[in-house]
Amino acid sequence: MTGASCRHRIDTSVAVLDEGGYEVVRRDSIRGDHEVDTEAGIDRIARDLTIWMAARYVLGRLTSRNRSL
Repeated sequence: MTGASCRHRIDTSVAVLDEGGYEVVRRDSIRGDHEVDTEAGIDRIARDLTIWMAARYVLGRLTSRNRSL
């Protein structure tokens, strides 16, 4: 693991809401993103989080690689 990846932190969490549905939290320390959304379907949450995490992984690798050039 490179030093750049240690500083880049990506967090996600999903919580069940009392009134129904789910609260989805996404954080990306490099971009300064902190998003909180509500969703009704767990299948939609799984799809959205997979896409969101994959995009950050690829962009993080490209960013780290470009910094070392």
